[in-house]
Amino acid sequence: MRELIEGSPSFTTLTLFMEPGEEVLTEPATMVHQSNMSLVDTKVQRNFFKVGMFGGESVFFNVWRSHGQGVLGLAGPLVGVILGFDLTAGGRFYLRHGAYMASTSNIRITTKVQRSWGGLASGNLVMLSLKNESSTVGRFWICCYGGVIPLACSEGRVVTVHADNLIGFDPDALAYELQVQRGFRRALFSGALLSLVFRSHPGSRGIVYVHTHSLANLAEHLMRYTR
Repeated sequence: MRELIEGSPSFTTLTLFMEPGEEVLTEPATMVHQSNMSLVDTKVQRNFFKVGMFGGESVFFNVWRSHGQGVLGLAGPLVGVILGFDLTAGGRFYLRHGAYMASTSNIRITTKVQRSWGGLASGNLVMLSLKNESSTVGRFWICCYGGVIPLACSEGRVVTVHADNLIGFDPDALAYELQVQRGFRRALFSGALLSLVFRSHPGSRGIVYVHTHSLANLAEHLMRYTR
């Protein structure tokens, strides 16, 4: 399988060139064009009831299979870059729900929902857990809102990220906890009700990937014109 990413950094598209029999999972409604490809299945996320209750995002994945020299063109719903990541055998990656775009068929996807309480506020975080359970390297692609900033987190350094800006991270290298802003005034004026605090595991060094823009802030801004 080969890939071509075009139109970066704003109106980005991903084109996959696939050999006969190769399969790829995609987020629904991302297909722009295809040739010699068949939509062979629609899979449901594990823990999909939790996703619908807390996240409200799609709970399905489309499975595409090439029946020749296949071409599959994809585009995400957000204006921003598309990035691809390799996932080695046994490797894991936690991805914020909504950033996922596509992955190879050897990557298993489950849903992780975590809630946190603090003072007068509460928050929940819906993430996808990607795990390569095969002996070969897998690959997945993400769609970002705006640009992407990689934040290195080494031993002794603490990185705090606004939940709305999170893309993803390697849970085998980084430990994290949810932090809810305590106190009404601090929550109101900081604009950061829910954050994630990252620390590297002893002897490890990880990277937290964040969006430069917040979709929640955009939605709040647009709401002003609908009232």
